[in-house]
Amino acid sequence: MSSSEATARVEEMLTLTERLMGILARESEALRARRPRDLEETAEEKTELSTLYARRMDAVAKDRALIAGADKGLLARLKSLTTAFRAALDEHGALLERARWLSEGLIHAIGEEVGARRRTVTGYGRNAAVRTYGAVGAASLALNRTV
Repeated sequence: MSSSEATARVEEMLTLTERLMGILARESEALRARRPRDLEETAEEKTELSTLYARRMDAVAKDRALIAGADKGLLARLKSLTTAFRAALDEHGALLERARWLSEGLIHAIGEEVGARRRTVTGYGRNAAVRTYGAVGAASLALNRTV
């Protein structure tokens, strides 16, 4: 592979990594601001870029000659950017896990409350007859898009 082809490949990988990091930064900010629905805006682009990034990285992992002739400065920049990208992925993953945990906790709490309101209380009435208190019926619930 020629030096110019290797340099072009490294530059493409740098561009992909930078674009993915930009998406992760926007998504992480949305998660910190408790706006998980904002992630829908970048989902398609992130999927496309992630697929392309994975293909490029797999190709290089299988054949280092693909980037061997590239400028050493570009290779050092790619290595540094890849390290930063992995750190951003770890942070993003932790934020996603927190959002998932909060959402599941909220859903669990709502389910518990609805269940508690629907439970019947059994006791004794007049003449020691078993009596059931409380209505078993539909429970109203209102949700908005805020987690």
